[in-house]
Amino acid sequence: MIEIREHINTDLWNKFLESHSFANPFQSNSLYNFYLDLHGHHPLSLFAVDKNGEIVGCLIAVILYENKRLTKKLTSRVILSGGPLISSNENNKIILDLLIKSLIKKVSKSTIYIEIRNFFEWEPNLLSVFKKNKFDFEDHLNFIVPLENILPSKKFSSSKQRQIKKGLSNGAEIVKASTIAEIFEFYKILSDLYNNKAKKPLAPWLFFKNFFEFNCTKNEGIYLLVKYKAKIIGGIMCILYNNKTVYEWYVCGLDLDYKQCYPSVLATWSAIDYAHNNDYKYFDFMGAGSPNTEYGVRNFKEKFGGYKVNYGRFILINKPILYFLGKLGLKLFSLIRLILK
Repeated sequence: MIEIREHINTDLWNKFLESHSFANPFQSNSLYNFYLDLHGHHPLSLFAVDKNGEIVGCLIAVILYENKRLTKKLTSRVILSGGPLISSNENNKIILDLLIKSLIKKVSKSTIYIEIRNFFEWEPNLLSVFKKNKFDFEDHLNFIVPLENILPSKKFSSSKQRQIKKGLSNGAEIVKASTIAEIFEFYKILSDLYNNKAKKPLAPWLFFKNFFEFNCTKNEGIYLLVKYKAKIIGGIMCILYNNKTVYEWYVCGLDLDYKQCYPSVLATWSAIDYAHNNDYKYFDFMGAGSPNTEYGVRNFKEKFGGYKVNYGRFILINKPILYFLGKLGLKLFSLIRLILK
């Protein structure tokens, strides 16, 4: 007697997360509400409820798309981070299957693909559920830094320890963002990085502004900025969750312009240091690319003392032709976006 609901009592939702060992902010009511007012982001919620009215499964996903007429169809996709979350009981395969099938039914006609970004390793008996629903598994690495019992910087590579000391001694400083103007300076650096180097779409300015106003004011998020002579030269945007984990969401730095300050190194260190000083247990880098592809960012992240995991991702392609065109379109995204402005 398990049913799927799209809406649920918030207290029940929070209670379910409090008891789940893999609970994370991306499956929370707070982040769901954050997405509600953002153009280009449409949150979805699905809950499995047993006959006693208790939540036994939770699935929060977001439909992402570029909010332009010519690019929406080529960029509309579903991202499900850190879930689904399933109760540990004899019906866990049934619960997972119901949630997955409900999601597919809801979004398959309107989106190009569904991507599930795993934050934990699935039990072997549950992997068959994804396969049965035609999801393919893709390797994807990540680094997680444990923060208990030892100063994190002691685990850093010698080169990173040296760069942190040099950056600070050369006049760079770490500050907690306190104004929208500071967030906008951070966003300009990040936007330039995504448009000119990463060649990937970036959430609009409103996303970063609202994160500051919505999450940071509730101590569920933080911007730490790197300043040099009163100028912002880098920073990091993090989600804070339940005094357990700090998640890196976005990080950037003007590394070529301010080589003596190592802004990207300082930004990353500042977040790990913040997590440690505020008694969080882990710092999560939120991804380090495919092990089969050279990725300079992975080489950067692995020097901060974390352990490497390969929780991977599941992907279901709903529209193969548009998926191919969409991948091509994302490579040309920066150019298209400039033309449409």
